[in-house]
Amino acid sequence: IAHDVLKTAPFYAIHNDRDFTSLGAAQDWSMSLHENNLLGFGVDFREQHNTDVFQDAVTGDPNDPEAPDAGEFPVITNNRLEARGSRLSFYVTDRWRVLDPLVVEFGARYDQATWTGDEDVSPRASAAWNLGRGMMARLGWGHFYQMQGIDDVSSLDATTPYYGSEKSEQWTLGWERQWAKGSMLRVEGYWKRGTELRPVFRNWKGAIDAFPEVNEDRVKVFPDRNEGKGVEIYYDRPIGERITMRASYAYSVADEDVVNIVNVNEAGSPPFDKHHPNPEDQSHAANADLTYRINGWSINGSFAWHTGWPSTEEQLVTVTNANPPPATEQASRPIKLWGSRLPDYLRLDLRVMRSFATRFGRFGTSLEVINVTNSTNVFGYDYFR
Repeated sequence: IAHDVLKTAPFYAIHNDRDFTSLGAAQDWSMSLHENNLLGFGVDFREQHNTDVFQDAVTGDPNDPEAPDAGEFPVITNNRLEARGSRLSFYVTDRWRVLDPLVVEFGARYDQATWTGDEDVSPRASAAWNLGRGMMARLGWGHFYQMQGIDDVSSLDATTPYYGSEKSEQWTLGWERQWAKGSMLRVEGYWKRGTELRPVFRNWKGAIDAFPEVNEDRVKVFPDRNEGKGVEIYYDRPIGERITMRASYAYSVADEDVVNIVNVNEAGSPPFDKHHPNPEDQSHAANADLTYRINGWSINGSFAWHTGWPSTEEQLVTVTNANPPPATEQASRPIKLWGSRLPDYLRLDLRVMRSFATRFGRFGTSLEVINVTNSTNVFGYDYFR
């Protein structure tokens, strides 16, 4: 007997109560030891408490038009996570003007959190060389640790609440040129590698979903390391007093190595390569922005384009229904996680703004048209048999 999905209760319902408090104090100091030497240091302390109470209720399967078996629904899950702890951070930097055009800086940072047990020390260094004629060259290196916040938890995913901090090593090399009338050109290359990564939950279909935790494409990824590298070019130029133009282009490669990927709401593991692109990897990306201003009016055009993100294609396979009596049926399953690519993304937006002053203050109004060219931008695929 089929049921009318428009006359039944919602398929999913989530209720969440969060109570978060934070009390802290921070102070920064700087001290000139010499006309060419500046010492800086600071401290930050926070006492924090977080309580999350979740209730997840599933009342039906939206992909199944048949009435559910007796007792199959509702499925109600209650969870409560509570944590209290403190975080301490302090840093020290030493900036030297080694030569008239050359400034170097060395520093280190210490971070501690009681709820994760982290005690991290991250060294950093940078240099800036004034090449003259408005040109500057920069070089930077450092270790950076990303701690899991005390409120950065998802009890719906039923996982260990806290993991150790993630480590990232980064190198940057850049050159920029500024002109007298305000134009600026910057070229920068970067390389970064992440290690000691904590598990992450993802939905490989990529479609927008209000309740991703309960979907069949929910997976838990155990990453080993990730890496990103690329080159970015940015140009900013005012054209007269009324027109401003900005444009950028980036070439990048982002990938990751994983130890394992397991299904969250189904048994087993989906097919995947241990080395694959990051789900948001885009080899080429370009943006342009043009603004014209006159008599309180502002007209803006914004262009964005990038190559397609990795995606997952599916295929029909024969499976055996576990419910008695046993029977075979066709089911949609992934071919390989992030093994294909979406089409390119293209979007042009227009915006008109008007601001005016009154005796009650300054007011503004705007009209925006999104995706003027009506481009079809695909965020993901969903398959139904």
